[in-house]
Amino acid sequence: MPSNVTAKTASAPSKLLSFVAITVAAAIVGVCTILGSGVQYVTMRASGHTFVLAVADTDTARQIGLGGRAGLAPAHGMLFVFQHAAKQCFWMKDMHFALDILWLDQDQRVIAVKRGISPATYPASFCVLNAKYVIELNAGAAARAHIHTGQTLTL
Repeated sequence: MPSNVTAKTASAPSKLLSFVAITVAAAIVGVCTILGSGVQYVTMRASGHTFVLAVADTDTARQIGLGGRAGLAPAHGMLFVFQHAAKQCFWMKDMHFALDILWLDQDQRVIAVKRGISPATYPASFCVLNAKYVIELNAGAAARAHIHTGQTLTL
């Protein structure tokens, strides 16, 4: 503080009011950060079924994936976007529910489907060559939506 400015001492009620205002503001910022966390969503259509997919397109988002979550809402999933088509390996680390995993090429054509992967399979990895996109859905969702190898999905 500059030497020519006189500091004021706030009264106890004023300090309490300031503390409450700061606490409320911090809580609002925290909720907004969670709700508006910057996660992008895309809609995927397959055989008349629609899915809402959270996009994981950074190293951090891809590493976390769906790990640690208790579950996934019906018709929801996660789309992993990679910079180049390459060998993409997935495992069930920190997972609490089974998944269907779809690997897609650069043209969004399904090149592999692994259904009903259980968390108990960890530390096994499931790998597919030449995948640019990978989609995780609730176990059974791929069968219900009639998703199969060779099918092109609309993202």
